[in-house]
Amino acid sequence: MTADGPNFVPDRRQVLALFAAAAGVALLPPAAAVGAPTADFLAASNTLNGLPSDLDPAILDRMFRALREAVGTEPLRHLAAVVARHDGDALDAAIAAAGLDQAVNTVVAAWYSGTVTAPDGTRRAILRDDALVWTALDFTKPPAQCAGTSWADKP
Repeated sequence: MTADGPNFVPDRRQVLALFAAAAGVALLPPAAAVGAPTADFLAASNTLNGLPSDLDPAILDRMFRALREAVGTEPLRHLAAVVARHDGDALDAAIAAAGLDQAVNTVVAAWYSGTVTAPDGTRRAILRDDALVWTALDFTKPPAQCAGTSWADKP
């Protein structure tokens, strides 16, 4: 089902995401809720990245704010809407048709690298050990992270 018809019926995941977002926003003071990452943005990020993100809400908020500065609020909202309505090859075509290729590249690069590049070229480090590159590369670990007893063994 798509969200663009009068007979739209949300699936279980969409309902759960809505309740989770509503509960989280209800717990925030009013000023903090303005501009907070939405469940739609998180769902779009997870879809685009191919990996789920279960980061601390404060880190998610920092990433969302940095991406909002780099990409803009409206492109992020539009991207979330496009990702929610399409999947697979249709998603790639919809992103291209909407002119959101650069926004997608920025969002995916930010999640994997942990850094966001602002329009003026400056880079902000948002994630370090939680960057998705460390999840995608299961043969390595973030710098200064011990992999079990690997540092205990003599070379």
